[in-house]
Amino acid sequence: MNIYDGLLKAIEVAIDRYLDLDPTIKPQLAELAGKIVAVELKGTGITFYLRPTASGIQLLSNYDGAPDATLSGAPFSMLRAWG
Repeated sequence: MNIYDGLLKAIEVAIDRYLDLDPTIKPQLAELAGKIVAVELKGTGITFYLRPTASGIQLLSNYDGAPDATLSGAPFSMLRAWG
């Protein structure tokens, strides 16, 4: 595991703990299981992938297939939109 994968894993754990605070989220995520969302952070050259599961969100550094959707934006703009 490289440092990038380790960072994604730490973020994944934090997101999953946050999602645990709302019991209605996991059934909604289960409906999206099997879908892949690419997240492109403009200006950084960073793209990672979200894979919803019944137990939370999995973050992937690589995905060989075509994503089902793509979110693209500057990092701070995306944080403001999600916050």
